[in-house]
Amino acid sequence: MVTKREFGKTADGRVVTAYTIEGGPGASATILDIGCVVQSVIVPDKDGNPVDVTIGYDTAELYAQNPACYGGLVGRNCNRIRGGKITIDGVEYQLELNDVYNNLHSGPNGFQFRIWNVGEITDHSVEFLLESPEGDQGYPGKMNVSVTFGFSEANELSLSYKASADKDTIANFTNHSYWNLNGEGNGLINDHVLCVHADRFAPLDEHNVPDGTFRDVTGTEMDFREPKKLGQDIECGSQQLVQANGYDHHFDIAGEGFREACWVVGDKTGIKLTISTDADGAQLYTGNFLNDANGKNGHFYPDRGAVAIETQFVPNSINDPAYKSSLLKAGDVFTQNTVYAFSVEK
Repeated sequence: MVTKREFGKTADGRVVTAYTIEGGPGASATILDIGCVVQSVIVPDKDGNPVDVTIGYDTAELYAQNPACYGGLVGRNCNRIRGGKITIDGVEYQLELNDVYNNLHSGPNGFQFRIWNVGEITDHSVEFLLESPEGDQGYPGKMNVSVTFGFSEANELSLSYKASADKDTIANFTNHSYWNLNGEGNGLINDHVLCVHADRFAPLDEHNVPDGTFRDVTGTEMDFREPKKLGQDIECGSQQLVQANGYDHHFDIAGEGFREACWVVGDKTGIKLTISTDADGAQLYTGNFLNDANGKNGHFYPDRGAVAIETQFVPNSINDPAYKSSLLKAGDVFTQNTVYAFSVEK
């Protein structure tokens, strides 16, 4: 069942609506029409107690600002573009530089700040729709985007993206939920155990943009093929982790098509999140710069108080022929599917 309620108003008077989708017993996912934000995901822990496992805010005003993109649907392009410059069909476009040298998450007017329209609603899903006009955020082409959020009785949160445009442009979307599987506001994620099905990652250059190569994870702090605690190597002193203040790296997920990408388990609750996707890879970000006193339920979110695992193309792939491009050709249809499945380990 889906229930609808007014969540609040932004400072400029926009009404924000919350849609709560029921899952299994005691479980639910709440999605806002502002930014398609995943505002809460409540699932049972190993003792059957309900736990909200995603960080966020209690007010519409804070989501209208949302500097860390809590739960938001980021587009047209997620992550960084080096120098904020892209060239499409021989034309160079300059995007806003909101990350010192880079464009990050499409700048201050990304999809994560828009009020989306609502399409079809079923017993276990809600469709959100957005029209992005020519020149929006500095990108060419008019784009139409739809994203359907589902939450099943098996406590699987599914996101199905679809987009098309009338000119060649970028389509690289992600959901930027941050997870603390011990409960939002309940300490650090250093003791969460993570497994990532990736043999290689994209190293960062001096501006925290992938450098145009892939590197084998074997023997490095980036090797999560065998499960290990997120904090095991995070202070190992490697140049890659020091400059990013932790993990903020793209992993090339093994295999093709829709497959399991990774899983992570909360050490206190036993709640396990398994992420499957047909995206090329996933960005692992250990919440290195949270330091947020405005969390839900009066909680303070410290640095590394939650982890984001964002399915997407390699950052800056539009500019780097070493990576599969995020270019969407006019008339083509972009699709991507990601499922976040919640279970418990006793």
